Amino acid sequence: LFDVGGSPATTRYLFLGDYVDRGYFGIECVLYLWSLKIHYPKTFFLLRGNHECRHLTDYFTFKQECLVKYTEQIYDACMNAFDCLPLAALMNKQFLCVHGGLSPEIHTLDDIRKIERFREPPPYGAMCDLLWSDPIEDYGNEKDVSQRRTSVPLNNTTNTSSTTSSTTSISSNLDEKLFLHNSTRGCSYFYTYQAINEFLLRNHILSVIRAHEAQDVGYRMYKKSQETGFPSLITIFSAPNYLDVYQNKAAIMKYENNIVNIRQFNCSPHPYWLPNFIDVFSWSLPFVGEKVIDVLLHILNICTDEELAEHDQMIDSLIEKNNREQRKEQIRNKIRALGKVAKAYQSLREISENVVTLRGLAPTNYTTTKDGDEVVATEHDTEQAASILREKSHSTKERFSKAKMLDKVNERLPPTRQQSKDEPAQKPSKTSATDTSSTSTPTDYEKKIKRTIVTQEQPIVKKEMPSAAFIGATTQGLVKMRRESYAGVGQNSADPSSTAASTVKRTSTITHDNVSNGNIKSDMKKDDTPSVKSVKEKSHLFNKK
Repeated sequence: LFDVGGSPATTRYLFLGDYVDRGYFGIECVLYLWSLKIHYPKTFFLLRGNHECRHLTDYFTFKQECLVKYTEQIYDACMNAFDCLPLAALMNKQFLCVHGGLSPEIHTLDDIRKIERFREPPPYGAMCDLLWSDPIEDYGNEKDVSQRRTSVPLNNTTNTSSTTSSTTSISSNLDEKLFLHNSTRGCSYFYTYQAINEFLLRNHILSVIRAHEAQDVGYRMYKKSQETGFPSLITIFSAPNYLDVYQNKAAIMKYENNIVNIRQFNCSPHPYWLPNFIDVFSWSLPFVGEKVIDVLLHILNICTDEELAEHDQMIDSLIEKNNREQRKEQIRNKIRALGKVAKAYQSLREISENVVTLRGLAPTNYTTTKDGDEVVATEHDTEQAASILREKSHSTKERFSKAKMLDKVNERLPPTRQQSKDEPAQKPSKTSATDTSSTSTPTDYEKKIKRTIVTQEQPIVKKEMPSAAFIGATTQGLVKMRRESYAGVGQNSADPSSTAASTVKRTSTITHDNVSNGNIKSDMKKDDTPSVKSVKEKSHLFNKK
């Protein structure tokens, strides 16, 4: 950007907001801009965008980025600095520069100056509109819109002056055709060509320059004003290849000697980060787990059904005739259980691949499905979105259109954490191999594995092998005991599948039911065999690492 626009030492700069979030270098970006502001305080200016707030940075990536790279104190300091950023700027007394756009509550430039900006942006009102509003889709070609839907009153202040009251009354009537509810953002308004023109005439300015919307060529000039012949509205977007997915160009507007030029530039390579700052070990767990399960399945499948059906005197000598079928069924149950776990790992592996494909298109830490007005991303939606992006696009514009369509859900004002907690949580099924009712959070693999492992509510079957039996035992006695244990002798449960169920149950408990402080929460009792105790201790050390 500075290569195209010129060095900040010799060029005056005005940035329109959105310096953080939805990327992995937000803290570097904003610290660099602040350092330039400190070095060039009278020629370098920064406006506030809708992402410079606590709500969105917590929902998207910036807070997580600060915690990964620095500390929460750094994040809090950034938020305090964002509260001080101005909301708008007047350039050369001709151009109103703002992040989003106009508001039905703002009629003059003095209305902007009166806003108390040193705070977290509210979800409605003039401050919200300056950061969130957009031009209507058919800007400049609007049909007569006599009705509009609003969630808050246009004018909620009481004016003591009769002149102000009459102006507000007239403006209220005009607002019926100037502003529409912004359904895309879930807050604020769409403003029309007529709304912009009236604001320009009332305040004697030439145009409104804003950002807030991605553009495939980096900018967009809207319909010209009839009075001046200059574009009434200009959108500038200076983030090339947005989210590493859009493949768009970026642009800056250069104003020099009363001449406006648009300069475009492309993206440059940057260091690689896995989505949501996940570490490579956690990200690769589904891939490793899938391979381990494949190995175990191959080990259990070394015998065919015909070989298992053959009569073997050696086996008959070890296993009583009545228990032979029981042992075969136990092996089959183990194979079935491993098969179901393999499906779970395969699902997780596909999710990891899709997350890398989607990159910043699914950045939230919240669970998201479409329920009423709330939009939420399911596994099916993620797979579908990833497949759309994998398709070869005929042009950059087509690729941009696909990415923008898929990213529409992330353009809305997100729900607060309290709203997310108030929603009823769906409990995962214990009998299904995959949990499609809940949303997949790519960073939380342990919870996902816990949900997908198939377990049945059966009592754990214990072999009656007291530790005292090992005292003074001979080698032959130990071998005999091993054989009896292998054959299933001494089981209290009559269920032929109980041993397999017990194996899966114990494995999932040790591996996945870990709690904070590195402790293991287990269903095993104190009188378990020493071998099981050893497994518990090793698992404790593994989880602690």
